[in-house]
Amino acid sequence: MLRRSWSENPIYDSVFEIVKFSTRDLSLVYTKSEKGNFYSFLNFAWGFIADVDIESEKYRAIGDVRFTLGCLVRTFNLRKYQGTLSYIPDHDSHIWKIFEKKHVCKHKVVASLQESSEEDESQLETRHREKNERHVDTTVNARSLPMVEADSANPTTSDLSCPPYLQHEQITNSLSNDWQYLEGEFVWVSAIYLSHLGKDMFMMPHAKCGGDTIYLYCLKSTVSRARLLQVLLSIKDGNHLELVEQDTLVIPCKAFRLEPLSKHTGYMAVDGELVPYGPVQASVTAIKAKVICSVGNDSVV
Repeated sequence: MLRRSWSENPIYDSVFEIVKFSTRDLSLVYTKSEKGNFYSFLNFAWGFIADVDIESEKYRAIGDVRFTLGCLVRTFNLRKYQGTLSYIPDHDSHIWKIFEKKHVCKHKVVASLQESSEEDESQLETRHREKNERHVDTTVNARSLPMVEADSANPTTSDLSCPPYLQHEQITNSLSNDWQYLEGEFVWVSAIYLSHLGKDMFMMPHAKCGGDTIYLYCLKSTVSRARLLQVLLSIKDGNHLELVEQDTLVIPCKAFRLEPLSKHTGYMAVDGELVPYGPVQASVTAIKAKVICSVGNDSVV
């Protein structure tokens, strides 16, 4: 078997991986929106993360520094987003036990989110009744390949690509009782499928290349700018999850739906690409892409 220690030259390392030709599975996520359906593999972002990604394109000439500049601009001109996040929890994920040991699983998450909202109680009660009395979860406190459009007219592909709990869940339909939800104001909501979103973004150490878990990483509007900067600086080493407190939610799930309630003031992005602003729902599929990389190495970005 060919063996090689990693060098500081990514070209040499990539050539070695191609020659060795070890492959592993990469899970694909089926995403539905009002404008169409498509597959992705990396992440979905709404709010701060998507804003920085899209708005910093105008600074592309300065290289990766554009992200640092974009983060500073958005931090000092912070936007907040009102929305409803629905999901099917993945209780089999070991991350639940990890966060319980860290004593960061809090109760009354929905209540705390509602308190940060500017809407009055009557508006919230009305919206909750419209949820058909779905169960509310109160236990969690928690670049890239191009997107591929899904062929919804092909039944063979659709049966495999769309999990049972999404096959009959149109983006405009009410969700079943299997779904739980949070409603409130956020700085960002990011659905993460891989451990790294970039070479300096170790976003979710628990995520696996061929896994079937989506990790919702949400930052609530109650976060201070100082804490936000601390989180951003800690992402490079994955230490931002050690900062999980009352301002942060980390939720492993099988599927999610995000419904923005605030006016269109920012962006939504899938795998770093701009997508139409509006309700989105997604789930991991049974379809696997093949990635040339060392077996046992989940850092494919």
